Amino acid sequence: MGPDLTNIISSKAENNARTFIKYGTGKMPNLHLNDEEVDNLVAYLSWIDKTGKSEVNDSNIHWTGSYIIK
Repeated sequence: MGPDLTNIISSKAENNARTFIKYGTGKMPNLHLNDEEVDNLVAYLSWIDKTGKSEVNDSNIHWTGSYIIK
């Protein structure tokens, strides 16, 4: 499971988020997206970011990285 991208646009600058998405990180693989796909994903994540915050409490994350929904 990769990192939670719900609020990446507000927690990082858009250009930083774009680089993170385009090239990956230690927690997220490089998905080899083209520029149009990255633009579309950034637009979607910007919309998601405006809808709320996703801060999962550590006690709700299983050791495998999955969320525990109660």
